[in-house]
Amino acid sequence: MKQWSSLFGALGAVGILFGLVSVALLVMGAPIGTFAWIFGNFVGGGFFLVLWILSGFDRLRDRLASGEARR
Repeated sequence: MKQWSSLFGALGAVGILFGLVSVALLVMGAPIGTFAWIFGNFVGGGFFLVLWILSGFDRLRDRLASGEARR
């Protein structure tokens, strides 16, 4: 799961960015399609960001248990 963590973070960021760009284009009057496209981008991006956060808890727990976090 560690090797997938960075991919989840990147996919989440891209999904949220696509959603924001779609909203900006919609506000400027460009015909981008439906609201389902915007909603899908935000939901997909949020899903991958949650996976990224959840996959990082194991590393954080290991780091705190080993004392590496203390200086």
